[in-house]
Amino acid sequence: MPERILVLAAERGDAELCRRFLNDAGLLHEVCLDADALRAALARPVDVLVIAAEWLRRDAGACVRAYISEQPEWSALPVIVLAEPHAGQGLSGLDDLEAYGNVTMLERPLRMAAFIGTLRLALQERRQQYRIRDLQAERIAAIRERNALSAMLGHELRNQLAAILISADVLERVPADSAQAAYCRDTLVTQARQMKRLLDDLSDMSRIERCKLSLQPKPIDLRQLISEAIDQVHHGFQARDQRLELALNGPPVQVLADPERLSQVFENLMLNANRYSPEGAHIRVQLDTGDGLARVSVRDEDAGLSAEALQHIFEPFYKDQSTGSRRAGLGIGLTLARSLVQMHGGSIAAHSNGPGCGSEFVVTLPLYDAEGSSAVSTAEPPE
Repeated sequence: MPERILVLAAERGDAELCRRFLNDAGLLHEVCLDADALRAALARPVDVLVIAAEWLRRDAGACVRAYISEQPEWSALPVIVLAEPHAGQGLSGLDDLEAYGNVTMLERPLRMAAFIGTLRLALQERRQQYRIRDLQAERIAAIRERNALSAMLGHELRNQLAAILISADVLERVPADSAQAAYCRDTLVTQARQMKRLLDDLSDMSRIERCKLSLQPKPIDLRQLISEAIDQVHHGFQARDQRLELALNGPPVQVLADPERLSQVFENLMLNANRYSPEGAHIRVQLDTGDGLARVSVRDEDAGLSAEALQHIFEPFYKDQSTGSRRAGLGIGLTLARSLVQMHGGSIAAHSNGPGCGSEFVVTLPLYDAEGSSAVSTAEPPE
């Protein structure tokens, strides 16, 4: 927004002189001729106020004091008072200047160099105040985000620990070879794995942000890697009676990748589909190639994504509230997946036709040939 200087001079001659100086300096300004005009002008943001001392003894003084008293804590509006020669005497009889806050006095007759120089310093000071305001707002937002993350993390861990403690308690009460004991043991393993994955994701996100996560790429068969990733999460689909359809047939599909990190991507996508699709849902995983690229799509039957959610779904800690879907978790799995895919020289995209239509996530990676034509980053992912 352009910087705005407000002027209330004592006489029309002073007003015209200020206007000429400000026009010559190319500074945006508004000249008021009376207290009513000043009161109306103060309804919009002001960066510097220039006012004649005579006006401070009248209704305009009360108007300015009221305006300054309502300013937020970060704001110290620069007020330049135009005084008669011998400023100390010229200001005698004025109300306490402290009530006007950040005051600078200029003696008349005005000289352009002194007037414009004082204004530029005041504008520079005002910019610094805005920077402080913005930093304070960022700090408050960061604190709120940290508190929200702590609350979500505590909620997730409490749920999993509760399931572990209940299962452990039941195991002490039932025969070791009973079906109930087997169910409790499966629950212990599942919840422990989920806790480990959650903590690992948090650790990896931190390492990526600090540029401390590197890849160990090598040529791998993408079909085999996806199959192995599915083996790691298949118990979740079985537990919810979900049907997992695989379209991975064909010859090996070679990519240059870190197997552990790329497997982490597909595990996160499939766990996402498992978690947010209803029981008995159909999830399809398909691999296609063409134009030197491999494309892996994971299609689910969750509540779908709104147009707004599609724009933010890969942002950390994002929660989509628009479709009524109860997206649990910390909201970092997709963020981590995007970062890891980008580090492999690929991309990831989300698609949905809206509420009730399910979602599809597509990972695109460059194919690898004997010359090693695909590129993998071992440092920070791109923005």
